[in-house]
Amino acid sequence: TISPNHLLISKDKNFYLGSTLPLSGSVSMIGRDINYGANLVFNKLNRSGGLNGSLLKFSTLDDRYDPFNAMENIKELSTNSPLLFGMLGAESVSTIFPMLETNQLALMFPVAGDSKFRNSSPRYLIHYRASIEQELEALVEYAVKIKRRRKIAIFYEANWWGEGAVENLEAILKKRGLKLQAKASYIQNTPNVATATKTIVASKPDAVICVSQSRPAYHFIQSCLNSGLQNSLFLGVGELAPIQKIIKKSRGINLVISSVVPSPWKDKGALAKQFRADAKKYLANRKISQFLFEGYAAAAVLVAALKKIEKGATLENLLQYFENIKLVRFGGISLSFNSKERSLCHDVWINEGSGVEWTKVKPIQAKPIQAKPIQ
Repeated sequence: TISPNHLLISKDKNFYLGSTLPLSGSVSMIGRDINYGANLVFNKLNRSGGLNGSLLKFSTLDDRYDPFNAMENIKELSTNSPLLFGMLGAESVSTIFPMLETNQLALMFPVAGDSKFRNSSPRYLIHYRASIEQELEALVEYAVKIKRRRKIAIFYEANWWGEGAVENLEAILKKRGLKLQAKASYIQNTPNVATATKTIVASKPDAVICVSQSRPAYHFIQSCLNSGLQNSLFLGVGELAPIQKIIKKSRGINLVISSVVPSPWKDKGALAKQFRADAKKYLANRKISQFLFEGYAAAAVLVAALKKIEKGATLENLLQYFENIKLVRFGGISLSFNSKERSLCHDVWINEGSGVEWTKVKPIQAKPIQAKPIQ
């Protein structure tokens, strides 16, 4: 068990932080972008002298989007520090969830919005991003109110993430007097979508929400179009961002995607502007993406906290810092700690493409904790 008084700066005067992400395999584009975005911030911190002279040592290991690999990586990373950052995916986070509950590990800002990680989360878990429920709320709001669609189906990954999303979507539609038109899944880490395509096409939906990774979603959307589902609106969670331009170019489809950060291309906030400047200077050969910006934003929030609690900082100081955030504007992004979900950012943006402004939607959320503002 980690003591709340665990010092974040080690005896060798370094701050160690670890992450396990898919740096290769079918989801590697997202994993690498999260890693590159975070390293933009961490490397910049070290170039400026670190945290009171202590360097931030960030280590990322490749798990190929496999929970067994993630667990093995965590065992290795935890030998340096019990503090982890930015893991991707419900299955990977689920492997260490028991250790978070027993205070053996602490996790900051995983890329996982699942409801099972949001309701009464353990104290040693802090979320940066909005939940999958909030993303779905925003997508349904867009489909029903803006596009006037009412026959909504869901294509999802057959795991905690996808199955939880189905439950969320059914509840969201029920509030609007609607029922789910159809649901169909695919097996994680496979592009097998033939059965799912038949189920969805047969239901004749006028909107399909994809809670999936980009590769199977690409095959699914192509299959649906080839099977005659021409007039349906296709929407998806942020994981579909890598195929948005490809689908538009190949089939003329405007794939609408939720995002837990504002547009990295168009947003006028101070954080987005600094991100674009840093990306241009240090990642000139890498394309900007919403996941590159999410990794950057999450790392920037963490670094701001570490600077505030200063030398001799403990895990308890860090947790209390986040727990006391109430209605703070951070470079143009609103942060407010929610005690039930243990999350900071609750806004969702509708991504209709990199060349246009994104609309911010504020989904239904639990009442934030009443905490003192940061001095």
